[in-house]
Amino acid sequence: MSRLLSNKRPTTVFLLLASVFLLAVATLAQTSDTPSEAGVAVTNRADGSYESEGSKVSGTTVTTTANVRSVSGVRVTPDETSPSMNTAPNERVTKLFRICNAGNGPDSFTIPRTDITAPATLVSLYFDVDGSGTLTNGDAPITIGSTASPTLAIGACVGVIAVVDTANSTPETNLTIRLTARSQLDASASGAAQDEATVILAVGNQARFSSPDNPALQPRKLIDGRQSEVAGSGQSLSYTIEFRNSGAVPARHVMVTDNLPASLAYEPNSLHLGDRAVTDQSDADPGEVNGQTIKVKFDEVGPNELIQISFRGHVVGGVPAGAGIVNTASVTGDNAETTSTSSAVAVVDPFGRVYAGRSGGTVLIGGARVMLAMDQAGTNPLTLPADLGYSPNTANDDPYSTKADGRFSFALTPEQFGTSASPAQYFLIVTAPGYRARLIEVTLSPSTSGVYTASVRALDGQSIARSNSFALTNDSASIDNIAALALNVPMFESTTLEIQKSADRRNADVGDVVSYHVEVHNATSETISNVIVRDHLPESFRYAVGTALIESSSKRTVEPEGSGGDLVFRIGEVAPSERLSIVYRVRVGANARDGEQINSAIADGTFPSGEHIATAPAHVGVIVSHGVFSTR
Repeated sequence: MSRLLSNKRPTTVFLLLASVFLLAVATLAQTSDTPSEAGVAVTNRADGSYESEGSKVSGTTVTTTANVRSVSGVRVTPDETSPSMNTAPNERVTKLFRICNAGNGPDSFTIPRTDITAPATLVSLYFDVDGSGTLTNGDAPITIGSTASPTLAIGACVGVIAVVDTANSTPETNLTIRLTARSQLDASASGAAQDEATVILAVGNQARFSSPDNPALQPRKLIDGRQSEVAGSGQSLSYTIEFRNSGAVPARHVMVTDNLPASLAYEPNSLHLGDRAVTDQSDADPGEVNGQTIKVKFDEVGPNELIQISFRGHVVGGVPAGAGIVNTASVTGDNAETTSTSSAVAVVDPFGRVYAGRSGGTVLIGGARVMLAMDQAGTNPLTLPADLGYSPNTANDDPYSTKADGRFSFALTPEQFGTSASPAQYFLIVTAPGYRARLIEVTLSPSTSGVYTASVRALDGQSIARSNSFALTNDSASIDNIAALALNVPMFESTTLEIQKSADRRNADVGDVVSYHVEVHNATSETISNVIVRDHLPESFRYAVGTALIESSSKRTVEPEGSGGDLVFRIGEVAPSERLSIVYRVRVGANARDGEQINSAIADGTFPSGEHIATAPAHVGVIVSHGVFSTR
């Protein structure tokens, strides 16, 4: 370098050094991560020396000064490409955006534009003045296009809280929120900068309380692990309440309330949440017991979260023989519909109910005529002591008609118990509209001091209830130590699954299209599952693909299985008393025979007990003519 400089004049040398130095300074400024602050004066001077004829010569350039101009910059986050949280229809949620000053001087920012996926709406915007990340009283409301943020230093940030109403957004879709921030420095060297951020929410089902095992069922209430349990006065019973949040968002401020009936007493300090004991007092833990009311509260129940509550109680007071103590709880939440649990029934021993046999005791039959007779024909009812019966038959009428709860009982005198050597024999005859009549043999023998044992046997070929149960058996049953004749009597519908078939025309030519209509009716009080309709078409009748519909409360398409003239329609579940129809079309083929051609269909299914049922075939005829295709 010194050799090169030795050939140059001093002025040239200094100018060269100054240029190199300025170029280096400019390059460093351009590559810095932090912009030079606006208004800062940048000065520059170069010093240099060289040797000339054995002497060292030094010099300094003129000092130059440059002022840094304002340059605006903004960075808005987040920039989501996939959902960051779940929400649901008709929810109000808040999301936090951040605006950061990326310019080289203090700046403030406005929100000129927001976008949101309809039908969701942006309720309001706030600058997060206190930096809490949540909406508080000190946060400043924003008017789109006008409200400016607090002035931010270089690199400083401020939050923007968006309050969103999801309205009737469709579940299983995404909801997108976009927010644009713009600099207030219109006169900056680069103009007013702006940037956009994106938040994405996944819309699911709203918070909903359901059975732990089936989201289609209500929350569950059990006694000793069952829907119903036989209980004597003072007998301790274990009650459980179980439910799950089947929605996509947390249920907020959830309250479980159980108002115990007067005949059921809560046992102190027995309340548990899962395996954890909670106190009966109103304190920091979730539980509280006040008289007959049990409450358990939760700030939040998350999606798919399982809640299990248990406590113990016992029957108190003068509960009549055969009484059923029904207990349900309710579950409420700020963003969920109030839901009742299933009923837990404590049935005081002895008990008597007339019920739909396949319902497991959940469907009780009112208007049933119950007679205790001396003969099978029912011509000689037993004469009972008047007005000495148990509720509901306090008059001790024989025969007796059940009320809506299906309860009945008969009180006998000790003389009517028979003896150990010669038991008394009676016949229980029960009839109810829509059900097959019952004939049940009842044999009584005395036990101890005013109580007796009843042996029960069906004479009609139908099942009876097991002792102290709604479960069915084809064997005899024995009920020990009862003070009134009150037993569960299962009734079975005269018809179960019904099927009818019709066609839209009586006559058809070859090439015509015939529409068939198959109606399936569940005449019982229980859901029939795995229902299948098997339809056999006449020769050369061909199903028109894509024409089959199942019509009930709504319509849905179905395609039959099978080949040729055998069609198999898999229906699934048919609810109690539900009627549904299968409608489809067939084309009459060239090989169809003249005359009446019969089409037949049958349906079969399964009760919850596992019992399989099938209908008799339903037939419909269509008279076929070859028309213009005939040899005539």
